[in-house]
Amino acid sequence: MSFSSFELWPLLPGAAVALVAGLDRMALGQVMLCRPLVCAPVAGWLLGVPEAGLLVGALTELVWLGRLPVGAAIPPDDTQVAIGATTLTALLADGGDTLGALPLFCLLLAIPLGKVGQWFDHWARRRNDRLPGRVEAALKAGRDRQIERLHLRGLVHFAQAGLMTYLVIALGGYLVAIVLLPIGMPLVGSVRLPVELALPLVGAAVLIATLNVSRALTLFGASFLAVYLAAWVF
Repeated sequence: MSFSSFELWPLLPGAAVALVAGLDRMALGQVMLCRPLVCAPVAGWLLGVPEAGLLVGALTELVWLGRLPVGAAIPPDDTQVAIGATTLTALLADGGDTLGALPLFCLLLAIPLGKVGQWFDHWARRRNDRLPGRVEAALKAGRDRQIERLHLRGLVHFAQAGLMTYLVIALGGYLVAIVLLPIGMPLVGSVRLPVELALPLVGAAVLIATLNVSRALTLFGASFLAVYLAAWVF
């Protein structure tokens, strides 16, 4: 694995999904395209690794279930982690198996890099904090077109934050993978099943911790058992 074998094209479909899903996460639409369980399979389908996208999306969704960008809370960017890990899988697969340890290895690389999403999100919000004063000045001057442009600039800031996060995860992950792939892949392959089980268990623990309605734990356990009972019967 080296720069000589690096191909740029997988970054482009991933960037398109990262742009749309990044805007959906906070600034525009909010139709749940930003959820890892949705955006990672879409990116995987565009990149020709749909199975890897579905695996990465499901695992990321479980880990980040209880951490939402609501109000002043800015968690690490799970959207770009999922898309970046799927893109990394396409970059590193080189026509090989994308359902083995590789997607899990790429996800483990992408998760810590998702922290940069918080920084870029803060950057976008700080830039947008400057816009109301400029809008007020434009209102007083009667410059309607400038008001419209300033309004759209707020979307541009969030789009830039999402794209920059995606590029850091995809390119930074690729650089790290060049060094760690020969060592990390055998290790991840040997512990693949325990790690794949650990991530959903972490997600389930997070979900249970966030339940705060009366008798929530009992209801959650009963519904969980009911699903398995129905699957066993039918």
